Amino acid sequence: MNAAGRVAPYFEVARLDHWFKNVFMLPGFLLAWLFTGIPVSQALPSALIAFFSTCFIASANYVINEWLRCCS
Repeated sequence: MNAAGRVAPYFEVARLDHWFKNVFMLPGFLLAWLFTGIPVSQALPSALIAFFSTCFIASANYVINEWLRCCS
């Protein structure tokens, strides 16, 4: 089995296809950015960190739910 075949089930459980829903947190970030006047060069890294952190936390919840459903 190749490397892609070995990691595919992990990506399936993490539900990467659901990450698009996390863009709905960005309007709040954009409003905060507009009101504070922080330069884009400083705000963009924070926005990316916030977005991917939210994605990883959501994926962790999916994994925990699958594990609890499987083992209970």
